[in-house]
Amino acid sequence: MRILLQGLETPERLNKVLAATRISSERKINALHDYFVRGTYLSGAAIINDLKPDKFGELVKKVHKVASKLAKKGEL
Repeated sequence: MRILLQGLETPERLNKVLAATRISSERKINALHDYFVRGTYLSGAAIINDLKPDKFGELVKKVHKVASKLAKKGEL
């Protein structure tokens, strides 16, 4: 289930989800902000931040899973 929507999230909401993950790479975090906050296409967000699009797609799926867990707990 997708809790986060491309281009429609606030930095605060995304940061709350990221705080519940082990993601620490600045490039990955910037790419996630480009995708979820700015609305950049997945492949574009990956390329701009020097990531492989397929690996970034996997990362986005993991972030969706964490967001779903937080939403079920009422923390998002």
